[in-house]
Amino acid sequence: MPAWVMSREFLHEGDEINYHLPFYLNELVFKRGIIRASYTDQEINARIFVTDVTGAQTGHPRICFKVSGEAASIDLQQFGGSPEEMLADVMKEAILIKKGVQIYLCHLIPYFSRIGDYPRQEYVLLREQLLNDIRDKVAENIKNLEECFQKITTRCCRIVELAEVIDLEALRSYTESEIYSDIFQMTFDNEQVMKYIVAIKTQEEKLYDNYNTIVMLYIRSL
Repeated sequence: MPAWVMSREFLHEGDEINYHLPFYLNELVFKRGIIRASYTDQEINARIFVTDVTGAQTGHPRICFKVSGEAASIDLQQFGGSPEEMLADVMKEAILIKKGVQIYLCHLIPYFSRIGDYPRQEYVLLREQLLNDIRDKVAENIKNLEECFQKITTRCCRIVELAEVIDLEALRSYTESEIYSDIFQMTFDNEQVMKYIVAIKTQEEKLYDNYNTIVMLYIRSL
């Protein structure tokens, strides 16, 4: 984790992480790991985390790190098509996932009013200051992602031009979640509400996979 990384997580020994770009080794797929140790590397100005992979699965993911011996390389062979087609497909998928989250919220906001224990006046305030704000942020990020998609389809005809039209830090902010599970848990303290939030979070996991795929394509374009 480079020192310049923004919105960093504080990881500790024993924490479980999702790689959001799986490792493929000996025909097994590893998507998650456990932090075993960490140390600072002054030479590259970064925190290095050592993980043990967990939860092996079979099959070959569409995009992954292929591990051979001590080397790991990005493997795009299972995707099919050109890198340009992959980039467009991943961006479209990110937009669709965000729109799915938007649909969830449009249904859930009125539902929360029926199952919550808040007096009507307090719920109106909660809806305006929290729920509607989240919904509006999702809509804004959908618009931003659509604009990015337009850039890569109209201004970027080759993968080598990607770095000229895409700001990775801005793209990261558009793809990251607008919904914080802890806030909903404290606000509603309702098991049924949390089931919906977990469903949204499961849907959002693919967004981080997509973002990391775009990062790999970005690096290839440099």
